[in-house]
Amino acid sequence: MGLLSFARERVGSKKATSSTTSLIDNRKRSSNGSFDSNTRTPKKRQADKFYTVQIGDVYHRGRYIVRGHLGSGRYATVWLVKDTRLNEHFALKILNSDFYNGKHELFELEVMQRISQVSSSSAHPGKDHVAQMVDHFELSGPSGRHVCMIFDLLGASIAKQATQVQMQRLPYRALKQIMRQLLEALDFAYAECGIIHTDISPSNICIELAEAPAAVAAAKVDSAGEVELKTPLLSEEPKVNVRLNDFGIACFTDRHLTDEISPPLLRAPEVTLGAPWDSKVDIFNLGALLLQFLTGQLPFAGRGENNAAGCAESDRLSQLFASFGGEPDIVIDNADRAEEFAKNGVDLQRKRTHSGYTALEQFVAEHTSDPGSSPGLPADEVYKACDLLRRMLATDPRIREPAGRLLSHPWLANG
Repeated sequence: MGLLSFARERVGSKKATSSTTSLIDNRKRSSNGSFDSNTRTPKKRQADKFYTVQIGDVYHRGRYIVRGHLGSGRYATVWLVKDTRLNEHFALKILNSDFYNGKHELFELEVMQRISQVSSSSAHPGKDHVAQMVDHFELSGPSGRHVCMIFDLLGASIAKQATQVQMQRLPYRALKQIMRQLLEALDFAYAECGIIHTDISPSNICIELAEAPAAVAAAKVDSAGEVELKTPLLSEEPKVNVRLNDFGIACFTDRHLTDEISPPLLRAPEVTLGAPWDSKVDIFNLGALLLQFLTGQLPFAGRGENNAAGCAESDRLSQLFASFGGEPDIVIDNADRAEEFAKNGVDLQRKRTHSGYTALEQFVAEHTSDPGSSPGLPADEVYKACDLLRRMLATDPRIREPAGRLLSHPWLANG
């Protein structure tokens, strides 16, 4: 059994030498949403709230020409556009009309404006590892106004590339580079911009294009306008550059958008418990991703009877507390759901050992080796990786280390 019953994450079987660019890399092709073959506007998903786009449309006083469709999410569509003034290509993100029309609150435009403003005079290396908005404007549609943002063109997300090339673990060399860059991104976002991302996932970490003009020139575009750009493969590049992307539900340190943040399986325990939270939620979120990228395992999946969400949440918290320690009284006393989880048998202060518990070092050593070939990581590397994980995944947010301090950790030294 893996570390606290960790569940194996299986990736897709399709192989490819390139990946599809997407600013929002979570397109749906199921009953949750399909695309019109001419306009690529989401159907069956309140389509009237999305702005209808045609390939060849020209926006913002003739400056941007739509060349193809890059991706769509629950709240926006993303398009490849050519800037006729600069003769360069960018990504255009068009929000649906629910936002900035008084129906749903969103800080994305304000967050991206803050990042752009601070980046213009900052020497922080993290500014090069966050998505950068280079322009914005509005479009008017039948259901209201649509905020539009122009971003630098990025390559595929880590999630997309891992699926396409059957990558269950990230290459070790590339992983160290990626983690350092993401910690720099978080330190910049928090320390200089006062921003918390709140939604770090493999789909929101995008690989930079080595040569954007060449990637666009060699792009494949199908008859419906779907664009596929060649993205550097993590396993082949000696130097990898990534950017933290999609600040769609990001917030400011002094103004939170919602308490429903982070992917559930990567969510900090104080958020699940309904306790107050701060920028340390991003550190936990990234630490959970490090464990996943390092071992190829989906951490803290949680198991519930008959797939009951509450039971799975309780089991997940039990796994966390058995691995990384229980919560202090100050968190429990201020957690809206503490009593609920206690009644479900969650040992909030870790007075018992969770069944199936395996030491972190043993788990990492076992899942970083390939049966019959590689012996796995050297013992000193396992020790350093686990020490970093414990600092990032500390269940007590007060002792969870900030990004700036984590950047000096020995595991990142040779990345």
